[in-house]
Formats: sequence, structure tokens, C-alpha cells
Amino acid sequence: MQDLGKITTLTNWQDPPFDRWAFLHVDQVLPTVGVQRLGAPVQRFAAAERDILHLPTLRGSGAVSPIGDVLRDTETDAFLVLQHGAVVHESYTRRDG
Repeated sequence: MQDLGKITTLTNWQDPPFDRWAFLHVDQVLPTVGVQRLGAPVQRFAAAERDILHLPTLRGSGAVSPIGDVLRDTETDAFLVLQHGAVVHESYTRRDG
């Protein structure tokens, strides 16, 4: 397997398969700087979690599939749904990169 860190560039860093490595190592691809919150209070979102992964959603192809299938098929790493300021769903897929 190739070391993606050696072949990821400013041209391809947002494209598969380079994107997953680049998002985990963005400081090695782009200039970054830390941003301090300067003591501002942290406010958590309210939780209103529901099981939504079985709900149908329309794909770009026009087909209808459960949300969970779309997330799996598109290799989605993180998925967050807010409704009226409350977290309805939050999930993350751990993949090595």
C-alpha cells in the first residue's frame, strides 16, 4: 500500500483516496494556525436524538435508500443532523488513515 502522505498534494487532497488521509493530517497539507477561544463559555447543543438511519433519502442517481446505506456506500466519516438547534443524530466511522 502506498504512503498517501507522500503522494497527497494541493491538487488532489480533497479527492479520494487522498482526502481521508489529508483531513486527518491537514496541517501537513496546508498552512494552519491554532485559534484560541479566549475563555468564551462553551455551550453544548441540546440532545433530541432519534433513530434516523433507516429513513429513506433520495440519492443523486434518483434512487431512494436508507440514510445508513448512503453513509456506508459513500464512506462517510462523520454525520451530524441538527434540527431547531438540537442534535438529532451524530455518528462517526473510525477508519485508519
